[in-house]
Amino acid sequence: MEGNLKNRIGIDLGTKMSIKKAIEWAINNNVKYVDVCLDDHLSDPPENFNRDKDKIIDMCEKNDISLGLHTVSSVNVASTAPYVSEGVDNYLNAYLKVGENINADRIIIHGGYHFGDDGKILDNSLDTHGRRTNASIERIRRLANSVSESGPTLLLENLFREPDIDGLKYIPVTLDECETYFEALESKGVKWCFNPPHSRLFPEGMDGYFETLGVNLTEQVRINDNNGTIEEHLKPGEGTIDFERLFELIESEGYEGHYMLKFGTIDDMLEGREYLIDKMK
Repeated sequence: MEGNLKNRIGIDLGTKMSIKKAIEWAINNNVKYVDVCLDDHLSDPPENFNRDKDKIIDMCEKNDISLGLHTVSSVNVASTAPYVSEGVDNYLNAYLKVGENINADRIIIHGGYHFGDDGKILDNSLDTHGRRTNASIERIRRLANSVSESGPTLLLENLFREPDIDGLKYIPVTLDECETYFEALESKGVKWCFNPPHSRLFPEGMDGYFETLGVNLTEQVRINDNNGTIEEHLKPGEGTIDFERLFELIESEGYEGHYMLKFGTIDDMLEGREYLIDKMK
């Protein structure tokens, strides 16, 4: 999708609206990219989304809207527990089925987490990583193999570091972990959901992550502000990210994709979009 800078800045509405209402909102607010989370609606079978299928597809096509579905990071894609693991597979497959039914362009996924108990090695080809990392990569690989030729693109987001006092360890968070995931998954069509605020919590920073993984892997850039020490979803200008430099870094490499806002209220994001447009000029 080509267009001016404003058209390339989307808004993640989370669970605030159903898919149909989110698209109607996007039309009314001249937002061309919108992501939604289905978690308030997945208690119904995915087939129930067929009721509004034709309407959703028609609204998106007529108004040039790109629709994404965003899974939640609290669902542990790295789980190896009996019964729980099957539930995680069902969760991801439900997102994929809905995404294919309504012609969604992308599904944002996560690698999961462990509690410092990554455990023994299961796969010799990944012999520097533990069993939960292996389980995560294999689960995403299975999901990618299930995507139809015309189905949504899977976008893996780099996650964030929790404070050291917290035992929970998200994956992938470090640059090395991200490289391991994409070395295993890029051939399966999995692309990168680049989260600069997350990457600046590590020594390589935003520049290091983007320069290493590259513009060709990048399908979405998620935007909020932080102070570079902990995970925060601040409104742009409330933290310390230099957005002018960030956009120069990304755009100078030829990135033509979209940016996705996720912070505060819906009004905060609409105001943040105007703030960022000034920074992108």
